[in-house]
Amino acid sequence: MNSIRSDEDHFPAIGLGCGGFSRLGLNSGAQAFENALALVRVAYDQGIRFFDTAECYETEPALGAGLSGRERAGLMLCSKLTYRNSDGNMKSIEEIRGSLEQSLSHLQTDYLDIYYIHAVNLEEYDQVTAFLLPQLNRFREEGLIRKIGISEIFSRDTSHRMMERAVKDDHWDAVMVGFNLLNQSGREILKRAGEKGILRVNMFAVRQALINNEVFGIYMDKMIGEGLFRFSHSEFYEFKDHLFRGIDSVSFPGLAYQFVRDEDLFDVVLTGTGSREHLKDNMESLRGPVLSDRIRLLIRDFFAGESQTSGQEGFF
Repeated sequence: MNSIRSDEDHFPAIGLGCGGFSRLGLNSGAQAFENALALVRVAYDQGIRFFDTAECYETEPALGAGLSGRERAGLMLCSKLTYRNSDGNMKSIEEIRGSLEQSLSHLQTDYLDIYYIHAVNLEEYDQVTAFLLPQLNRFREEGLIRKIGISEIFSRDTSHRMMERAVKDDHWDAVMVGFNLLNQSGREILKRAGEKGILRVNMFAVRQALINNEVFGIYMDKMIGEGLFRFSHSEFYEFKDHLFRGIDSVSFPGLAYQFVRDEDLFDVVLTGTGSREHLKDNMESLRGPVLSDRIRLLIRDFFAGESQTSGQEGFF
């Protein structure tokens, strides 16, 4: 696990996430595929070696082409299985193998370092685990995958009901968990996962609500008004004034990334974007100095106990 962390022992590795709204910029129209290839290559040239995609993101071909010719032994390539077919039924064993073979083909590789069961909810956890784990273990025995992972649906399961159950089991080599300054409710689950030696990958460090200071304020006004936070508008704006006092030079998303990084709960923090310039800014933040204790504890204490939001509400 420690081999994928950054050179600074106290920092998690930076991973390029190829999903989310940006999908490597594949939503951007003309020249989108070529721009996605360039983005992947910039990430590699900037030192990123952990790359995360999924069958349903439709970014596997761009990621595979972007990494073509790079040394495979130095990469961590990860993808995710969509376990239901287009009819909404559980995929057959033949369909599951077809999904993995397609991912391998798109990514131009013989094996995946992590293959996740994608976006599992608590209600389906037992069924999905009983059916899929034996097949994924066979894939591992065949050398097609190295680690078996599971990811949650953080935008709908903001209190980590499924992940709480998953971490109690001994099935998983890796977990993908939502955690950001708005919702730190996964803290104890992540600590237990770390104690078990499970590789912990962060998602949602920065979501739409955290892209800048102005959007953050608008989002919080709306969410407080809807009763999704336990503090008042006036308490929030007092906190916000304290937070930004003396740190005008730090971007808001940079602050959000650094907070997640400095909590020492993850082995990998994912950053996702469709812009090369934005990627470089994000990496600069994630490689920047640690936050002061004042800022880190202020954020931790103010949002302690909050678990009803993910930072994505109202944007899709």
